[in-house]
Amino acid sequence: MFCPNCGFGMDDNYCIHCGYLRNGNFIEDKQNDEPLLSYYFGRKFDYYFRNKNWFISGLLGPTYIFCHNYYIVGIILYLLDLAVTMFFLVFNHVFLLTQAVKILNIGFIIINRYFWAMVNNIIYLKLTNRRLEKIKKRNPLRYKEIIQDLYNLDNILMGFKYFIYASLTIVVFFIVRGYVYTVLYLS
Repeated sequence: MFCPNCGFGMDDNYCIHCGYLRNGNFIEDKQNDEPLLSYYFGRKFDYYFRNKNWFISGLLGPTYIFCHNYYIVGIILYLLDLAVTMFFLVFNHVFLLTQAVKILNIGFIIINRYFWAMVNNIIYLKLTNRRLEKIKKRNPLRYKEIIQDLYNLDNILMGFKYFIYASLTIVVFFIVRGYVYTVLYLS
């Protein structure tokens, strides 16, 4: 059910966004304390706030952050993820010379993707909120209009970005994997 006051999704008897109760009252007197993220995401606030896009964020891993225009943080997280993944794959090949290596590698990849599914939206929301606070500080009179327009600008061609950046991520992973395996003489 959607809140009749603000249009966001309601929990049981109240709206977590504006505090509207089903009986028509409000939990708190609303004094323009709406989070900046609600202006930015609009109707999609609930979608990101409740991590309803967990599948795509888990599948893309740190590339998800990169796709949402946080390039430096995205690259740092991707390099960290790549280093941890390579360490784990090499560790398995060096110390476990059995068929269990394939099972452990698949298990690691599943756990790794699950981790990113849980963490990506938290990182994305924190980075976006910090960015919106800066906009509010620079434009105290017009910040709401600027923030509302920014979401559409940021998400132009998002599907295309997902496809291109995910493809590049996979290519880089296999290049690094081939290099590491060649240097360490692993098969």
